[in-house]
Amino acid sequence: MPVLRPSRPRGQLHCLLLVFILLRSSLAAAAVPIPDAERDRAFLFGQWQPGRASVVLFIDPLCPYCKRVIPKLELISDYNLFVYWVPIFGQRSERAIAPFFHCQRPTSPALLGTVNASPAQAKALLADCGPQANVALRQRNDAMAAAYPINGVPAFFLQGRRESLSGILTRQRTTANKVNGVVLEWQRYGESQLLPVSGARSLAVIAGAGGDPQAMSGLLREYQPAHFFAADGWGSLCGERGSNDAGALAACDDAPQLQSLRRAHYLELVALLGLDPVAQRVIVVSRDGRLITLDK
Repeated sequence: MPVLRPSRPRGQLHCLLLVFILLRSSLAAAAVPIPDAERDRAFLFGQWQPGRASVVLFIDPLCPYCKRVIPKLELISDYNLFVYWVPIFGQRSERAIAPFFHCQRPTSPALLGTVNASPAQAKALLADCGPQANVALRQRNDAMAAAYPINGVPAFFLQGRRESLSGILTRQRTTANKVNGVVLEWQRYGESQLLPVSGARSLAVIAGAGGDPQAMSGLLREYQPAHFFAADGWGSLCGERGSNDAGALAACDDAPQLQSLRRAHYLELVALLGLDPVAQRVIVVSRDGRLITLDK
């Protein structure tokens, strides 16, 4: 005689299924290899920082979104960043990637810069590499790419879990004591402040004269600086961003005395940092105090 057992309520079955899916996803994320300080040293973007979590990035040199991401990698300061190549576009990508493995560091900042450089500049940088490809480095690169669930590039992973660049920058909390060797008293520049330092992605954006307000507005949304220093154009920038824009200036007032004070802030800061006050360029001050020059 069969034994009758009470059936589980449908809701309970759904809960059990959800728990199973979450556990499986968690185990899958934990199963991917985290780069090793020695074994993956050739793929380390900057300097090794003991005790820091790791960010892994997979890119293809032919991917337009990857090309846009590369200049922003300097902003990742709280983590050990490792970069690997993935030939998303098949043989065309393979041909573009192959020369990098003739170098000791296939994804060094200099080599990554060749992706956005002219053919002549790229050829000059690659000329310093050896005549033979490093098979061991290529095998390590491909093993890491095969171990991660890459659905597209650029693909960022923070300690094995998929994360956006925006999410990685938002998590950062490092705040530099010095910028270009200078200790800055940020509280002096309250009228030029956009966001609290604790919630900003970068410490400052510094813009020379003659910038396009719409383009600058986009840069401020992207880098979310604690402070914005500009040679001119505050009034038009404020109008471009609008009063409801996230991170808009509390002091978005074009009163002459405020404009004059903000220009004084700009001139003081560029003097302290040894910058050219009339240069038409944009500089981002990262949270760890580096100066990153952007194309304007």
